[in-house]
Amino acid sequence: YDQQSALDALQKEVRGMNLDPAYQTGTTGTSREMGKAAVNFALAFLLSFIFMYLILAAQFEHFAHPVSILLAVLLAVLFPKIGMHRGSVGVDQIASVAVTLVFFLHGAVLPIQALRQGVQNYRLHLVVIGSTYVIFPVFGAVIFHLGQGHLLPPVALGFFFMSAVSSTISSSIAMTAMAGGDVAGALFNATLSGVAGVFLTPAYTSVMAHTAGIPISLSQVIKAVSLKVLLPLVLGQLARPLLLRHLLRHPKVVQWIDRSSIR
Repeated sequence: YDQQSALDALQKEVRGMNLDPAYQTGTTGTSREMGKAAVNFALAFLLSFIFMYLILAAQFEHFAHPVSILLAVLLAVLFPKIGMHRGSVGVDQIASVAVTLVFFLHGAVLPIQALRQGVQNYRLHLVVIGSTYVIFPVFGAVIFHLGQGHLLPPVALGFFFMSAVSSTISSSIAMTAMAGGDVAGALFNATLSGVAGVFLTPAYTSVMAHTAGIPISLSQVIKAVSLKVLLPLVLGQLARPLLLRHLLRHPKVVQWIDRSSIR
């Protein structure tokens, strides 16, 4: 029996003894600490849920949009087998199609003229690229190494991976526009970071994965990312003359597809 099964059987026996209400029972040692850990985990999960809702509500500027994302997280916790790798729903295929479609649309609405306007601000480019692919990965590497022995290797690698990916083009432009910043510079750097990330992010992650003993084929990862990100972006740019008028006429469709892919 595992520890929880033994505790359940013990509690069942105690209830069957019909003890006087003045008697109290409980666990000590490891079992009590596990109980406290479970309560603390539930509290931390609830607080993180609220925190993420506030962040997403601020990003989407809407109180209803984050609900679908958080609902997906809750369903993933309650029913992990449905959405797991090669699960019954086929989440891998759905995610691949969604990512490909999003970058195709990004390529279709990407204005080359605005990119040319933003290319001249070299200091901005150095700061953004340096922050995205030098400073943040260094912090991620520190978390990765500090987590060794405390976190499972795939979990520690996941923290590092999140520090080595760039922001989405749409989010970068939207946030910069709301702050009254250099939209052309944000567009250029978001595009440059996304293209550079096709090669840098897999390379960084592969190095860290090998230190943790997790086998990852760098060439296969770059090939997969190129097919899902870089190729759709180029095809979208080639299809821009045919699709741009329709996409500008229905901007909410592009926005809905972009946000739905995150959900």
